[in-house]
Amino acid sequence: MYLFLRDYAFDIVRREYYQRIEPCGGDLIARYSQAALRKMELFERYPQLFEFLKGYVVEESAEVSEENKKKSEEMMAEGYSHLLEGIDQSLFRGDIPADKVKDIIIWAIEGYGNRAMAQARQTNLGKIDLKAATDDFDSYLDVLRRCFYNCGGAL
Repeated sequence: MYLFLRDYAFDIVRREYYQRIEPCGGDLIARYSQAALRKMELFERYPQLFEFLKGYVVEESAEVSEENKKKSEEMMAEGYSHLLEGIDQSLFRGDIPADKVKDIIIWAIEGYGNRAMAQARQTNLGKIDLKAATDDFDSYLDVLRRCFYNCGGAL
């Protein structure tokens, strides 16, 4: 039953989140911003899904831990393929290698996400102020844009 629920939850994530991430003209930061909005829409629509996934990431049962690890890696790879497909590296500053800019942006956003997940594990997800969380995330995206995009990210 647990594996069925896990797969069902991931099917919802694929359909309602991954497949709804649009190209955004190849702008990596705009794509991450859009992905954050899609994730919030998903949270508002399926709060129980997030509670289940919150428990999923810390599940240590020997019966499912190896399968969960494999499934998580699959889902991460699929998510990155949607986020990184068709990135326009000409938007990045020319004085820094594009692959390094892309990596730094991804690492910064992953670090932010890891911090947010750690905080979410310690709180009731229904008590999270989604507007404040979005505004905070967007402020970090603005910093990344100013640091790593042509013309300071003036779009």
